Amino acid sequence: GALDHKPHYTLMCGAVKPFPRYPESDPKFYLSPQKKAGSPLIVFVHFYGGHQRVLKRHINLVNSLGYDAFAFNMPGFSSLKISLFYKGRIGVKHLYTRMLSFFLDQIEGRKIIFAFSNPSAAAIESIQDRTKSMGGQPDVVGLICDSGPSGNFLRSAWNLAIRVKSQPI
Repeated sequence: GALDHKPHYTLMCGAVKPFPRYPESDPKFYLSPQKKAGSPLIVFVHFYGGHQRVLKRHINLVNSLGYDAFAFNMPGFSSLKISLFYKGRIGVKHLYTRMLSFFLDQIEGRKIIFAFSNPSAAAIESIQDRTKSMGGQPDVVGLICDSGPSGNFLRSAWNLAIRVKSQPI
């Protein structure tokens, strides 16, 4: 939760603005009570159809390790009210890239992205775009991709097993 100390990125930005035309993005900082000096901010990107509150365990973990965190909500198909286009490309991944880049642009300092499942691809695209636009000196210094959770783990595992078994090596 928000605590008494105010890191430079919150002072510099003031309140981080919600994503245009998606006020439900609800961007929030989660500050660590034992902040490590000079540590990067952990930016969470939840899984498709998720919400920042499902990441509470992960946020609590990084806070307990001395890292501040930042999270926001991304829409699922049922709540898409905004354009799926980004830099001439179409798709939900590109929308998520645009959202993540929008928030990263508002926060100064070094960041590590902690992304879950399919939206990890948006994190990779955002890092690539930032690296190019920042002359090879990106502010994102790390990426953690967590492949779970999966609502259909057993079906996915079975499909993978069948596909692997049927493919010549």
